[in-house]
Amino acid sequence: MRENLVDLYTLDLEAMGIDTVALDYGGVIADMIEESSMAILAETCSVEPGSFVRPYWDLRPSYDSGKHDFASYMRLVLESCGSPAADTADYRRLFSLDTSGYSHLREPMLKWMRRLKAGGITLMIISNIAYEAAEILIEGTVLAQLCTHRVYSGQVGINKPDPGIYLHALNLLGGEAGSVLFIDDRRENAEASMKVGFRSAHFIGDTTVSLL
Repeated sequence: MRENLVDLYTLDLEAMGIDTVALDYGGVIADMIEESSMAILAETCSVEPGSFVRPYWDLRPSYDSGKHDFASYMRLVLESCGSPAADTADYRRLFSLDTSGYSHLREPMLKWMRRLKAGGITLMIISNIAYEAAEILIEGTVLAQLCTHRVYSGQVGINKPDPGIYLHALNLLGGEAGSVLFIDDRRENAEASMKVGFRSAHFIGDTTVSLL
């Protein structure tokens, strides 16, 4: 099926009947952690990046949902990859290194968000993120001023693409689901939001989205 690819920043939201734009954080508003940052984490934990990366991502949902705090999550990662530092690691330093890897905000996206807010569009964040990380990356930045509502999986205990997190967001908004456009860089997350009635867009990269 041919994708409906459009330039995100030229969307006519008024014509679409959109009054709220909900965005993912990592991969949309901000860059995802880079390989170089992952390599530094692995080196700090005295393991090779190749053995570190898989448990880092496989176990991440337990951290994002609030099931584990960062120290507990990272200890599981280190144990899984056979790190000798599991008992001696400075988990506060590792938390700082990890969090900084997700701290680069995308200026074109911020500029668009500012324009939307100035035009009366309500902005929201719906992100798979632990609250201890969100406090630094979102609550402590301009994003908290731009976005009226911020929904974190670590607070509600539900990770995307579970429809429950979108229902929680809809209840916060108190409006019509069809007037909300949700944007995520993972297609399965974007598609899942449609189950509660959101309009949805898969963020491809740069300025391009696929309207679903």
